[in-house]
Amino acid sequence: MSAKAQDIDTFIGSVIKESLSGVTTEHSYRGFFKPLFESVNNIDAINEPTRSEHGAPDYVFLNKNNREIIRGYAEMKDINKNLDDIEKTDQMDRYKGYDNIILTNNLDWRFFRNGEKYFEIKIGEYSSKEKKITAIYKENYGRLADEINAFLN
Repeated sequence: MSAKAQDIDTFIGSVIKESLSGVTTEHSYRGFFKPLFESVNNIDAINEPTRSEHGAPDYVFLNKNNREIIRGYAEMKDINKNLDDIEKTDQMDRYKGYDNIILTNNLDWRFFRNGEKYFEIKIGEYSSKEKKITAIYKENYGRLADEINAFLN
């Protein structure tokens, strides 16, 4: 199994639906990560793992057959957070110590390997004026799914 464009479409649809309540935080969207990442063969996605050597990212991705093997981490921010600003924080400086980490606000996705950003992609936009998410860049859904698969393998 692997992540597919359809999985990204389901993910962004869930994020948009949840955001319509108007009372969400970054934690509101975390549950949508688990099925997305576990669609990749042999992955257990763990929300709120224990602190590790560089801090406490929001997710850790473990090899299902050997949970000693960590495939990567993810740090999630709220949909209205600018990832350019987040990248400049002490927190992200620490997290760049991980071999594999994703930084996302569910709309913008940034992938880091050994401290260096190597891929970024956008699947939606948030309007702070309208407090609304628009799923755009649908042509990127397949590219994001492919990168998630590569990231975890």
